[in-house]
Amino acid sequence: MFGRAGFVRWGRVGAVVALLLLLGLAATDSRARAVESLRVGSELDYPPFAMVDDSGAPTGFSVDLFRAVAEVMDLDVTFTVGPWNELLEDLRAGRLDALPFVGIFPDRDEYLDFSVPVVVTHGAAFRRDDGPRIESDDDLADLRVAVMRDDVGHEYARSRPWGGDVETFDSLGAAFDCLAAAACDVVVAPRLQGLLLIKERDLDGIAPASLTLEGFSLAYAFAVRAGDAGLLAKLNGGLAIVAADGTLERLHRTWLPEIESRRVIPVEVLLPYATGGLAVFLLVVTVLYVRQRRATGLADTRGRSLWRQAEHLRQLAARLDDERARAEQARAEADALIRVMPDLFFRLDAEGRFVDLHDPDGLALRDLDHLRGQSLEAALPEDVAQAAREALMRMHETGEAQPLDYALDLLDGKTHNFQARLAPMEDGGSLAVIRDVTEERQREADVRRAAGAMATVSAAKSRFLATLSHELRTPLNAILGFSEVLSQEMFGPLGSDQYRQYAKDVHVSGQALLRLVDDLMDITRIDSGRLALHETAVDLGAVVSSKVAVLTGLASANRTEIRVIAPDHPVRLWADEGQVQRMVVNLLSNAVKFTEAGTVEVSIEDQPDAGVALVVADTGIGMSPDQVANLGDPFYQTSPDVARGSGGYGLGIALVKEMITLHGGRLDHESVLDVGTTARLIFPPDRRLSNAVVPVTVAQSTTVS
Repeated sequence: MFGRAGFVRWGRVGAVVALLLLLGLAATDSRARAVESLRVGSELDYPPFAMVDDSGAPTGFSVDLFRAVAEVMDLDVTFTVGPWNELLEDLRAGRLDALPFVGIFPDRDEYLDFSVPVVVTHGAAFRRDDGPRIESDDDLADLRVAVMRDDVGHEYARSRPWGGDVETFDSLGAAFDCLAAAACDVVVAPRLQGLLLIKERDLDGIAPASLTLEGFSLAYAFAVRAGDAGLLAKLNGGLAIVAADGTLERLHRTWLPEIESRRVIPVEVLLPYATGGLAVFLLVVTVLYVRQRRATGLADTRGRSLWRQAEHLRQLAARLDDERARAEQARAEADALIRVMPDLFFRLDAEGRFVDLHDPDGLALRDLDHLRGQSLEAALPEDVAQAAREALMRMHETGEAQPLDYALDLLDGKTHNFQARLAPMEDGGSLAVIRDVTEERQREADVRRAAGAMATVSAAKSRFLATLSHELRTPLNAILGFSEVLSQEMFGPLGSDQYRQYAKDVHVSGQALLRLVDDLMDITRIDSGRLALHETAVDLGAVVSSKVAVLTGLASANRTEIRVIAPDHPVRLWADEGQVQRMVVNLLSNAVKFTEAGTVEVSIEDQPDAGVALVVADTGIGMSPDQVANLGDPFYQTSPDVARGSGGYGLGIALVKEMITLHGGRLDHESVLDVGTTARLIFPPDRRLSNAVVPVTVAQSTTVS
C-alpha cells in the first residue's frame, strides 16, 4: 500500500506525534519549572561545523543544529568558546553539559554518551602540489605530519605506527597554515573540513593526496557525560523533530554545499544529430529524471538515518536496562552481605541525620522508626555526638574512611566500648559500621595486667639470682683456694693419696659450680640490659687455638679427634674478647661432649661481604627438628643424661645466642639425629677488621641494653 518513501514520510509523522504526546504528558508536571539551562562548548576554528564570527559569537552547522534542537525541546543554551582539547576536558570534568560536534570513538565510551549521528566524514592526507609524493600510508612515516590536537585526525594518527611523532595544533586552520608555509609536509584531517578550509582561505596549491586512509571514517554526534541519560534522551528527541520538520535538511544546504562541481557531458556531444526540439525534450526528461532520482535518494537517506536513530535508541534503552539490572543486583548483594554481618550499620545523610539501620544485636537501643530523621546530637550523648561530628568533618575533608572509638552505658547497666568506622558515600552521606569491642578491650587490659605482673616476677627473679650469685661466689672462692692448696700440698704432705684426690675432686666441682654462678650472673645482666661489651681487636684464630688446647683432655677421654681448618691469614674482629672466648669454648665443649669416638671440625670462613663465621661441625648424637627449635632456651638440655654426666646445666648455648646478638650477629644450627650437628657463629661484616688495621690495645666499653 505504501512505498519506501511513504513509509519514511509516515514514519516521520509518527515520530513527531509520539514526541509531541510525550512532551504533552510531561508538561502536566513541568509547566511550573523554569527552562533547563545547558552549558555547551563550541570550537574556535573548525569550519563549517564550529567557529566564531567577526563579533566572536559561535556559529557553524553544529552550533545552529544544537540551537534548533534546544528550541524544540525548550532548553536554554549558553555557549562557551575555546580550544577543542580544553572543551573536551571541561565536559569530562563536569564544567560543561554537552558538546555539539564530537567524533564517536570506542575509547570515548568510557566517559561520554553520544546521540544519534548527525554527520559522517572520511579522512584525507592534504599535501602541497610541490611537496613529497604520498602513495601509501607507509609514506607518512618519513614526513612531518600536522594534526589538530585531540581531533579525529589526531586519534587516527595515534592508531598508526607513525603517529607517535606528529605536530599538534589548537585548530585545524593552524595546521593548514603550517602546511602552506612548508613547515609541515602533510595535514591529516577530515576531507570535508579540509576542502572547506582550503576554499575559505584561498590556499592555492594544496589538495588531498590520492590516498585512501583505511579506517578513517567517523560519525559525529552530540556528546554528554557518561550516565546523563535524561539530557541524552532530550537531545535525541530534538534531533528526531528537526529531522522530521526539514530543519536538518535546511542546515545541510546552508552549511554543507557541494565542494567540487560535477562535470556534465554536453548535450551536443551526446546528441550531435538530434533536432533542437528533441534536444529540449530530452533535456527536460533528463532534468525530471535527475530530480526524481535525487528525491528518491533523499528519501532513502532519510529513511536510513531514522532507522539508525531508532536502532541507536534501542541500543541505549537496552544499555540502560542492563545498567539498572546490574545496579539492582549489586544493591541486593550488598543488602544480603549486610544482613549476615553481626555488626551494627548506620546510614547517614549529608547533614548527619539517620536514614537507615541494621542492628542484629540491639546495640542501637531503639528502632529505625525512632531514629530516622534524627541528628547525631538528638540520638547520642553530647561527647559522643561531638566526636562523631569531628570524624565526619575529617571524612568529608579527606574523602577517606575515619575511625571513631567511644563508650556508652547500655540497658544492662554496664559501660560498653564501641569501635566505629565512617566511610563516605556518593550522595554526600556516610556509612557507619559499629562493633562492640568491650570484651576485646577487657582482654587487652587483662593482658597488660598479666604482662605487668610477669615483669614484676622477672625483675624479682633477676634480683634473686644476682643476690644468690654474689652470695655463692664468696664461699666458692674460699673452697677453690683451700682445695687447690690441699691438692698441691703447699704446707706439707697430707699423708694419704686419697686425701689429695678428694681435694682435686672438690676443686673440680667448685670450678663447675663457679661457672654456673658466672652463667647465672650473665643471664641476669642480659635480662636487665646491663651486660657491657668491652670491645677491642680480637684474633679469632688465636682464640680457637687456645680453646682447642684446653679441650684436648676431654676430647681424648671421649676418643674424639678435633680438627682445625683456619685461613692462611689472621682473621681479626672488633669484639668483646672475653665473650668471644666464652662463645668459642661453649660451642667446642658442646660438640666434644656429645661426640663419642668421632670427629669435631672447627673452621673459620672469612667472607668480607658476608662477615666472619666460626663453624663447628661434629659427628655426634645429633638433634631432632623439635630439639633444634628449643635450642637456646635457658636450662634446656637436648640430652639430659649426657649433659649431667659432663657437668652441663643448659645455659651454654643460651649465653652464646645472647652474646652473639649483642655483637649484631646470629647463631645457626643444622642437625640430623644420629648423624651430627653443625653450629655457625656469624659475626656481621662491620665487625671484621682488615689486616691493615693496627689492633687497638686499649679496650672501649659499650653498654648494650
